[in-house]
Amino acid sequence: MLVEHAWTDKRIENILGNLQRAGVIRYRRGHIAVLERSGLETRVCECYATVKKELRRLLSDVQYRRAADNVADHDFAPTTARMA
Repeated sequence: MLVEHAWTDKRIENILGNLQRAGVIRYRRGHIAVLERSGLETRVCECYATVKKELRRLLSDVQYRRAADNVADHDFAPTTARMA
């Protein structure tokens, strides 16, 4: 188990190092800064586009539900009536 963990850590360090040398990210002490998104996107697997598409779909659903909740709250909000 420890050997697998060490191998995985080394593999991640190698990948991050390659991306940093390519100038698309800056990596230091566990922090990653994307310097060139388009360059990063061309270097990662096709699953990136799939994940990005699904995230966009999920976020739009959340935004839609929030908007619907706001409309529903507004429709049923108590109002005060003035007597003339």
